[in-house]
Amino acid sequence: MDHLRRQAKTLKKSFAKGEADAKTRVAQFLPETQALTHSAALHVIAREAGHESWPKLKFQTEAQQMDRAAKAEQLKQALFQGGHWRVEHLLAETPDLADDHFGLLCALYRVDAVRKWLQRDRDVVRRGRM
Repeated sequence: MDHLRRQAKTLKKSFAKGEADAKTRVAQFLPETQALTHSAALHVIAREAGHESWPKLKFQTEAQQMDRAAKAEQLKQALFQGGHWRVEHLLAETPDLADDHFGLLCALYRVDAVRKWLQRDRDVVRRGRM
């Protein structure tokens, strides 16, 4: 991530100097830009890497470093905060991520999985460990 941030910083400086390559790179994704902000430079770097935005590139890079427990925690947060693209990314990368968590199964409306869990363990809701 630091390398990509430095690339954005360099792009911003090059754009400010009027360098043709920088202008062309920026125009490809932000055609109306007259002055390149740092966040806009990050956006260009993300788009060049094939991502829709800097936050999506950053999240995907960070998610690759997470273990299963950290991904499950991120899934909880994304569901709570309405981060639909984060939910989709996590589940695409690890489709069975919610299988070990009753609360996540409920939040994802996986009705069949919730029913099976309740058949095995009727007290899960009462205990509050979801």
